[in-house]
Amino acid sequence: MFPAQQNPFASAARSGMDNQIAFYNALTSTAIESMEKLATLNLTAMRASIEESAEATRQLLGAKNVQEFVALLASQARPTMEKAVAYSGHVSNIATGAQAELVKATEQRFSDVGRRTTQAAAEMMTKLPVSLDDLTAYIKAGFENANPNRLFAAAMPAARAAQEVVSASVTPMTQAAAQTAQAASTAADKKDGTSA
Repeated sequence: MFPAQQNPFASAARSGMDNQIAFYNALTSTAIESMEKLATLNLTAMRASIEESAEATRQLLGAKNVQEFVALLASQARPTMEKAVAYSGHVSNIATGAQAELVKATEQRFSDVGRRTTQAAAEMMTKLPVSLDDLTAYIKAGFENANPNRLFAAAMPAARAAQEVVSASVTPMTQAAAQTAQAASTAADKKDGTSA
């Protein structure tokens, strides 16, 4: 049996373990939710693609001559590119949402660790003999300097900057792809003598 009064280090270790399990559960839940969203998106896109491909094939097989066939191909390029751009946007939104949830869980974890570390240090300092004031101040300062909140706060700007760079590069790339598809479609329409 455990003694009525537990060692403060044992209770701190138990609390730390419980918090660690909660942290991993939060990370796992976020990862699973993101994978579910991606799977749903991919299944929806696949179903739509199969249906659209069947219809496009019917239209192409019904072409009366080469010019009509080429015109049909050109008319299908723009909607296909727009769907690819939309799909890319959905994937980006899912990834950004997952990243935000992971950052939130990590921030909470570091905050909890910092708080518990400070509490454990304060409790440990109260247990030391009074004659060790200098040692107490030195150890307390060491705990405060090694505070995980400070370390996390120093790392977060870099992570946020990386997220902004990725987000900033996805939009211009998708816009450029859409413009390229539209230019190709317009050029095909002009060559064919039709307008969109």
